[in-house]
Amino acid sequence: MSLEGNERKHGRLRATIVVLLVVTVAGVIGFKWFTTATPVSETEALQIFDENNAAAGPQEIADGLKGKGGPHRGKGSRKPGAKGSPRAGEARSGKQARVGSPRGAASVEAGSASVAEGPMAVPAEGVYAYRTDGGERISGYEFRRFPSRSYRNVVHTGSRSWVEHHTFLREHQGWSSFRLEEAAVLTDWTRQRVEFGPVVEDELLEFHTPLPLTWLPWESGRSWEGAVEGETDDGPFQGSFSASTGAYSRIQVGDEVVGVWLEEMSFVLHGVDFDASVDLRRWTSPELGVTVREEVVADARKGALTYTAEWSLDLLSTDPER
Repeated sequence: MSLEGNERKHGRLRATIVVLLVVTVAGVIGFKWFTTATPVSETEALQIFDENNAAAGPQEIADGLKGKGGPHRGKGSRKPGAKGSPRAGEARSGKQARVGSPRGAASVEAGSASVAEGPMAVPAEGVYAYRTDGGERISGYEFRRFPSRSYRNVVHTGSRSWVEHHTFLREHQGWSSFRLEEAAVLTDWTRQRVEFGPVVEDELLEFHTPLPLTWLPWESGRSWEGAVEGETDDGPFQGSFSASTGAYSRIQVGDEVVGVWLEEMSFVLHGVDFDASVDLRRWTSPELGVTVREEVVADARKGALTYTAEWSLDLLSTDPER
């Protein structure tokens, strides 16, 4: 073989080695990128709270937290009382709900109350810290565990309305609206933003009719169910939910003993290109208006992607940071 031929052969070999090295290094970096999990400190959570409150007024705050430029318009919004509204979710008494002590929490004693006395409070604004256990996975990537502490910001959008913004990681944040009425706590919209490397899902669900997440006063054994209809940026969705109120109990939170009511909820949703199911158990303090413990199992599919998550949260202090 000529000298020129040898040089061409060696040149191709060197180029092949360089390409293989680049691909290998990129693969290693990409693997770390896909599984990035960035915890948020209390200082950062307080900064997020300040940013959430920086808007000029309640509507601007709510629209900013939605992150989508405000509500959908002109897409068949319904007034309360339409099909799929609280009529389908009317409360019923007498159904026996599955109850039990919060798993992993310090349940001090069972309560004797079967019906709550007094109204539910609007939660105080601020940053609530939660002991956190669990994580999530998206198809094709490794399981991502949440840090042992995460933060929930409560931001008022009116005298009896608020948004809860929970930050598990920089790469996973969730928002939900709440509105306290005389006989129920309602939600108008919820949003989830999850990042796994190049995969970014930021989904806002707005309900045609507010969902009754809690019927007041709390009554052990009460149950309700109904249809769900609403809009996402990609189009309409529909589904169903069922819920029940369990037992009253007391849970240790720091140096305090807090009375709580258990609620269990299941949601099934179907959209243009997604399906999702969520099972939720939540222990809420009527006096504080906050979630003291929460357990969630979620499954979703969007296109070719599948997502699973499971977590539990335990409130660490009844006094929010501000």
